[in-house]
Amino acid sequence: MPASGLARPSAAELKVRELLRLTGSVNVGFQMVDKILETFKRAMPQVPAEVWNGFREECDPRELEAAIVPLYLASFTAEELDLMLAFYRSPVGEKLLRKQPEIFRASSEAGRQWAAEVTYRLRDRLTEKGYPPPGAPAAGAPAPGTPAGPVTPPAPGAPPR
Repeated sequence: MPASGLARPSAAELKVRELLRLTGSVNVGFQMVDKILETFKRAMPQVPAEVWNGFREECDPRELEAAIVPLYLASFTAEELDLMLAFYRSPVGEKLLRKQPEIFRASSEAGRQWAAEVTYRLRDRLTEKGYPPPGAPAAGAPAPGTPAGPVTPPAPGAPPR
């Protein structure tokens, strides 16, 4: 055991930590703390900035990393970790890492739009069958703020109604 009294990390643990660094997963901890603080700041504008800043400085995202490392160690062999590291160090892996945030944002928006459309279709189907959800217009009645007449679904890719 080293003089510090802490065990040396295993080779596999070092690989996981490198994978987390390459993929930016370590930064997620900082982002999570920032989002939490933003939410509280909006809800509690009377709290001075030094309180928020002091708390931010106390938060160590390495605590999150320490919780994640065992999950990877339990899920992947050393060989699999090597393959993942090789991928993320390759040109296509680097491109994925650069494009992933943009893809994630666009995918999230597409998912929200799709979920809204599915919700409208389900509401319409339930209403057609005589089971209008709470707050839904009665069968045959136009939704508030919509013109009377037949309802046509939006074209694919169009924003939800």
